[in-house]
Amino acid sequence: MKITCVGAGPAGLYFAILAKRRNPAHEVTVIERNGPRQTRGWGLAFGPEILKKLADADPESARVIERGMHRWREDYVSIRGRRVVHVNDTDIYTMTRPRLVEILAGRARELGARIRYNEEVSGLSQLADAELIVAADGVSSRLRDDVGTFGTDMTLSRDKFIWLGTDAPFDSFEYFFVETACGWVWGAGYGGLSGLSTFLVHCTAQTWSDLGFGTMPVAGSLEVVRELFKEPLAGYRLMGQADDENNARWLSFRSVTNQRWHAGNVVLVGDSAHSTHFSAGIGTGMAIEDAIALADALGRHDRLDSALEAYERQRKAELKPAQDAARLSSEWFANVPRYINLSPQAFATALYARRSPLLVLLPPRLWYQVYRGFSQVPVLRQLAARLYPAARAIGRRAA
Repeated sequence: MKITCVGAGPAGLYFAILAKRRNPAHEVTVIERNGPRQTRGWGLAFGPEILKKLADADPESARVIERGMHRWREDYVSIRGRRVVHVNDTDIYTMTRPRLVEILAGRARELGARIRYNEEVSGLSQLADAELIVAADGVSSRLRDDVGTFGTDMTLSRDKFIWLGTDAPFDSFEYFFVETACGWVWGAGYGGLSGLSTFLVHCTAQTWSDLGFGTMPVAGSLEVVRELFKEPLAGYRLMGQADDENNARWLSFRSVTNQRWHAGNVVLVGDSAHSTHFSAGIGTGMAIEDAIALADALGRHDRLDSALEAYERQRKAELKPAQDAARLSSEWFANVPRYINLSPQAFATALYARRSPLLVLLPPRLWYQVYRGFSQVPVLRQLAARLYPAARAIGRRAA
């Protein structure tokens, strides 16, 4: 089969790897609009379940990826002079997006896939000779929009964020909540093995506007952010990209859904099919799972249309719980002022329980009392587990 992947991000490259592993006779080409060393972005987070799936799907690249990952288990929340610790059930892993893409591109080429850089694909007519076209060109997919039959819906979040890097050494993940005259601003810092850390800054749209970020040049925004977070940054640099300090911008998160994920011989993977709020920390993992599921479906079905239908059914069903949780996480951060007057310990507890549907149903202080009661008594914990599905459905409607 002649396969063309549009977009050399994790989803497109990983599918190219798996397609060549399953059938070396496939002619696989990946087309990327940017150059080979122009990948942008900072740290990506993974849980151990994704590492296992990588190891099962392609052990060779998984070994290289795992060697280059930074790991931690303890998270921290700093607010009002208090630092509250949270211990995760499992290790969390991070790697910079440029390094992950570099590893995957190298592995794809090693298996015989071709990667063509600095080539723009704006429409289906440019790919007339491909038997399968994988649209992995992101949330603003031009290929998806050119086809125009997927039933795409895009909405913007109410909050604002800016994704930055720093050479401040963060050994684990830490939230920093800072009060200003215009409202609260929060940052999240987490490290990696590259010597650079990720530093994400986030606030409500009203606070963003009142602080003047909307009319401020990037350099001015970075200066204000440095001052707001001068304690955790401790004089270290803050930058938009490693090679260009001022290459950054404030964004509203774009939530993308599609009624259909395939049309003819075109199939959507990753952010072109579905985007997941960054606060959930699962977007890249979900894109990789798309690539695995698509490759598996093609291996199980002789007909292309049957394979694409099976892939879409499987991934839509698998994604629903994760997307529900991500939506609750997004809503929690959009409503930080609702929880900010809790004690530091209660606030941190609510932050880490932000996917709980009960949070949108109960006043925050009452929720915390209920949470403590249920978490400390085994019988109540069991009852909560039984009631959770119903509470989740109610919470979805309330949000």
